[in-house]
Amino acid sequence: MTKHSRMKLLPRTRIQGEWVAKILKLVNLRPEEGERTLLMFAFYTAASIGLLWLEYSAIALFLDKYGAESLPLIYIASALMCAGLGSLYSWLQRILPMRVVLLASALLTALPLLLLRLGLQVDYLDGLIAFGTVFLLRLWLDAVEVLNDLNSQVAANQLFNIREIKRTYPLVSSGLLIADVISGFSLPLLLLLFGLNNVLVAAALMMLIGATTLFYLAQRYEQAFPKSPVRQWEETESQIGVSRTTGPLQRYIIPLFAFFILSEALFLLIEFQYLGQLDETFEPSEIAGFLGLFGGIIGLCELTSQWFLSSRVIDRLGVFGAAMVLPASLSILGIITLTGVLDVVLGLLGQTITFPAWLTGLFLGLILLKFIDELFRYTLIAGIEPVLFQPLPPRIRYSIQTSVQGIAKPMSSGITGISILITIGFLRWVFPKESEMIWEQWQSLVFGTAIIFFSLSWWLSAWFLRSSYVNLLVKSAEQGRLGFADAALRALKRAIVEVLEKPGTEADNDKSSCIQLLCQMDPENVGEVLAPLLPQLSAALQCQSLEAMLEHPQKAYLQDVQLLVEQKPPPKVLALALRYVWLTQTELELSKIKPYLHSAVHPLLRATAAVLILRRGTMTQKAQATNTLRRLLISKQEQERVIGTRALAETEHLQALRIYIPNLLQDKSLRVRHALLGVIAAKRLSDYYSSLIKGLYYRSTREVARLALVSMGNEAISLLSELSADCRQKDLVRIQAWTALGEIGTPQALNLLVQQLITSWGTTRRNLLRILLKIPQEAGIEVVLDHLGRTGVETLIEQELLLLGQIYAALLDLNTEQIAQSETDLLRGALENMQVDLLDRCFLLMKLLYPFSAIQAAAFNLQSDSRSNRALALEILDNTVDIPHKRAFLGVLDRRTTAEKLACLGDLVRYQPMKPSNRLRRLLQLRHFLSDWSLACCFHLARKAHYSFSPEATLVCLRHPTGFVKEAVLAYLREVSPLVCIELLPAFKNDSDRLVAAQAQQIIGELGLAI
Repeated sequence: MTKHSRMKLLPRTRIQGEWVAKILKLVNLRPEEGERTLLMFAFYTAASIGLLWLEYSAIALFLDKYGAESLPLIYIASALMCAGLGSLYSWLQRILPMRVVLLASALLTALPLLLLRLGLQVDYLDGLIAFGTVFLLRLWLDAVEVLNDLNSQVAANQLFNIREIKRTYPLVSSGLLIADVISGFSLPLLLLLFGLNNVLVAAALMMLIGATTLFYLAQRYEQAFPKSPVRQWEETESQIGVSRTTGPLQRYIIPLFAFFILSEALFLLIEFQYLGQLDETFEPSEIAGFLGLFGGIIGLCELTSQWFLSSRVIDRLGVFGAAMVLPASLSILGIITLTGVLDVVLGLLGQTITFPAWLTGLFLGLILLKFIDELFRYTLIAGIEPVLFQPLPPRIRYSIQTSVQGIAKPMSSGITGISILITIGFLRWVFPKESEMIWEQWQSLVFGTAIIFFSLSWWLSAWFLRSSYVNLLVKSAEQGRLGFADAALRALKRAIVEVLEKPGTEADNDKSSCIQLLCQMDPENVGEVLAPLLPQLSAALQCQSLEAMLEHPQKAYLQDVQLLVEQKPPPKVLALALRYVWLTQTELELSKIKPYLHSAVHPLLRATAAVLILRRGTMTQKAQATNTLRRLLISKQEQERVIGTRALAETEHLQALRIYIPNLLQDKSLRVRHALLGVIAAKRLSDYYSSLIKGLYYRSTREVARLALVSMGNEAISLLSELSADCRQKDLVRIQAWTALGEIGTPQALNLLVQQLITSWGTTRRNLLRILLKIPQEAGIEVVLDHLGRTGVETLIEQELLLLGQIYAALLDLNTEQIAQSETDLLRGALENMQVDLLDRCFLLMKLLYPFSAIQAAAFNLQSDSRSNRALALEILDNTVDIPHKRAFLGVLDRRTTAEKLACLGDLVRYQPMKPSNRLRRLLQLRHFLSDWSLACCFHLARKAHYSFSPEATLVCLRHPTGFVKEAVLAYLREVSPLVCIELLPAFKNDSDRLVAAQAQQIIGELGLAI
C-alpha cells in the first residue's frame, strides 16, 4: 500500500471510529464494553432463535401425538427435571472450570436434538419409539430453556462487573425479543421448505452457532472465565441470613413467593387452554405455522412496548400499579370470554364479515388471553421483577431470588400440573357419558373460572405485597441501601405519613429519618406531607420540618404554619415558623414584626425579625434592624453573638455590618468563628476566602470550614484545586481539600479528582481512591470509569505490579549487603511497608471494577494468619477478578518467598541480579514512585556504605517537600561530597522546615564555617 493510499484511509477510519463512539453513546455503552456486549447479544439471539424454532415444532408434534390433555404430565416432569438441572449446573461449576461448563451445556442443548430427530425417523412398526421420542422432545424443550437462561446469565456475570451489567444486560436480553420476531416470521418458510420434523435440525444448527459464538467469547476474554472451579464462598452467609428472616422481612417474603407462584400457575393454565384450542382447530404443521406467526407478532409488540411504553407505564402507575395491570386485564378478559360477550361480538360482525368456521368466541378469547399474558409478562412484569427484590437486605437478596427461580417456579409448575390432572379426572368421573362437545364446554368453564380466580388472587397478592414493600423500602432507604429511582414515590410518601402520624415521642428517631428521606426524594414538595402534620410533631421534629420547608417555601402551606404560630411554640420553632409566614406573604405587615426587635425578646426572634426587615423594610426600618443585629454582634453573651453572626448569612446585603467581620474572626468563642465561616461562604466574601482555607489546618475548625467550602459549590473548586495540588501541604490538609471536592460532587469537581488521580502515586493515589469510592451513588466510580475506562484502571493496577517487581528485586539484591546492616534493614523495612501500601492500592483500584463486598472480604481474609482464611481470600479473588495479570497478582498474595513472588511477575518484570550499589541507584531512578521514608533510607544507606549517586538526582532530592528526606540528603552530601555540601548549606540554614534548618546550622557549627 502506498503512502498516499494510507493517508486516504486515515480520515475514513477516524470517521468510522466517531460513528462507533456515537452509536455506543446512544445505547449507553462505554467503548471497551461494545465488543463484549455485541458478542453476548449475538450468542443470546442465535441460541434464542434455535430455542423458539424448537418450541414451536415440539409443541406441534406433542399436540399431534398426545393432545393437550397430556400437557400436565409435561408440567410435572418438567418441574422435577428443571429443579434437578439447576442443582446439576451448580454442582458442575464446583468441579469443572467455568468455560467447560458453559460450552458443555451449550452443546448439550443442541446435540440431543439431532438424536431426537433420528428417533422420529422410524417406520410404523417402531411407532412406540417415535411416540416416546415426541414426549422426550417436549420435555427437552424445557431443559433447553433452563440451560439457555443459565448460560446467558452466568456468562454475562463473568464478562461484566456489577456496574457494567446494569448497562449491558438490557441490551443483551433484548436479543430474545429480536429472536421472537425473526424466528416467528421465518418458521412458515422453514416449514414450506423442509417440513415440520426437519425444523429440529435447523434449531440444532442455530444453537450450535450460538455455542460457537460462546466458545469464541470465552477464548477472546479468557481472563473473565476462571480456569479453576467456582467456590460458593457466599453460600453459608446467605443461608444464615435467610434463616433469620423474621418480623417485617418475613411478612414481605411470604407474599413475594406467593406473587411468583401465582404468576407461574396462571401462565400454565392459560397455556393449557390455549394449546388445547389449537389442538382441536389445526393440523400439526398448521399449529407450528400459527405459533410462529403469533410469536412474531407478539415479538414485534413486545419490542415496541419495551422500547417506548414499559418504562413510561411503570413511571406513571408505579411499581404495583404496573404489577396489577396484567392480573386485572386477565380477569376482565376471562369474564368477557366466559360470559359469551365475544360470541355476541363475532355474531354481529359476522353479518358483514365472513369469519372462518373455527373462529369462535372461546378461541378468540384464549388467543387474546395468551397475547395479553405474553405481552405484559415479558415487558411490565419483567421490568418490575428486580425492583421487588430491592427492599431485601443485600445479604439475603441473591438467595431469595435464587429460591424464587429455582424452587418457587418449578414447585408451582408441578403443583399446577397435578391439579390439572386431578381436575380432568374429576370431570371425566362426573360426566362419563356426556358427549365430547359438552365435556369440552364443562372443561372450558372450569378452567376459565380457574383463570379468573387465579388472576384475582394474583392481583390480591400484589396488593398485600405493597403494604410490606413500602415499609421495607423506608427502612432500606434509611440505611442507605436504596436508590430513590427504584421506589414508587407515592407509595413511599404514604408510608412516611403513616410513620409520622404515630403518637408519642418514642419513634422520633424513625420520624427524623423519614423527614430526611422525604427531603432527599422530593425536596420541592416536602410541605405537602409535613405541613398538615406540624402540630402533632415534637419541637425537634417541627424545627427539622420547617427547615426543610424553608428550602422551597410555598404559599399553599401558609395556613398550616400560621396555626403552629398560634400555639406559641418554643423560640426556635417560632422563629422558623415566623420566617416561613413572612417569606410567603405577598404583602408583609411590618408593624407586626417591629415588636420582635425589642431587647426583651428572645435573641433568635430578634435576629429573625431584623433579617426580614432588612429584606423588605423601608430605609428607617432597615436602620433599626441593622442596629438590632449590631447589638447582637457586640453583645457580651456568646449566644447572642452566635445568633447575630448566623443571621448575617441570611441578609441580602451586609452593608454597615461588614466592619464587624475582622473582630468576629478573632472572637474567643469557637461557636462564633464557626458561624462566621458559614457567613463567608454564604455571602461569597472573597476577601476572607483565605480564612476558609486556614480553617482546614486546625482541628477545631476543619469540619466547619470544609462544609462551608462545599456549600460554595463550583466557586470553591479553584481554591481547593490549588490547595490539593500543592505537594508541600500536609497530607491531612490535602485530604480535606479532596474530601470537599468529592462532597461538592459536580462534574467539574469530580473531573479534577480524576485528573489528580491519573498523575498521582503512592499515598496521594491511595487517598484519592478512598475519597472517590466513598462518594454516594457510586458517582466517583462512574466518573473514573468514564475517564479511564476498564482498560485504564487495569493499566493503573499493572503499574502497581511493575513497581512491586522492582521492590522484590531490591529486597533480593540488598539481602547481600553486609557493610551497613542497620541502614540496610531500615531500607528493607521501608520497602516491605511500601509493598503493603501498594497491595492496598491494588485492592482499592479493583473496587472500581468489581463488587465492593467481594474485594473487601478478600482483603480482610488476607490479613489473617489462618491458612484457610488466606485460601478463601485467594478463592474469592480467583472467582471475582479477571484482570489480564490475575495469575501474577494471586501469586504475590500467596505465602511464598520473595524470589517466588518475583518469579510470578516474570511477564512484567525481567529480573537481573545487581550489586547493592547498582540496585540502590536503580531505586533512586524510581524516586518519584518511592515513599518518602524509602527515599530517605536510600540516602542513609548510601552515606553509610559510601555509594555515589548522580549529582542531578541528588540535587532534585534536596528540593523534596518532606523535611526528613532533605535531612538524609544533607547528611549524605556531608559524608560523600563535603565541598558540595558546604556550597549548599547557606540555602538551607533558614529552611522552612525547622529540623532541616537546625541540621544545616549544626553542620555549619561542626565544620567551623562562617556563613
